[in-house]
Amino acid sequence: MKASLGLKGMALLVGAATLVLVWENPAPGQCQTYGAHQIALWAQRRVCGRKQPPSPRCLDLTALVTARLSPAIRQNTQRHNFLLFSIYTTTFALPPVVPTYHFSTLAILGNFYTYAENHS
Repeated sequence: MKASLGLKGMALLVGAATLVLVWENPAPGQCQTYGAHQIALWAQRRVCGRKQPPSPRCLDLTALVTARLSPAIRQNTQRHNFLLFSIYTTTFALPPVVPTYHFSTLAILGNFYTYAENHS
């Protein structure tokens, strides 16, 4: 009897954990918000350098770059939904003199983790 209660309890726990993972799997809109924020940080590092705090002109330029790149990121991001989590892959190319960038991001429990970033 105790063994069956243990198995039922374990099954209930696994079922509840699965429901939480499914419920907390971030939606594509949340990924777009995350992506826009990451673009802003990337542009700020590239354009403004390490100077702290960045100049207002640099921040304005960063905002312009982010606004221009955000739609391209949205259009070039694919979601691979595994129900418990999602993998987002983004590939975007800028003008020919600039490399093509590839990003892979894990979305789980309402959070995003970019685990691969490279350019070619």
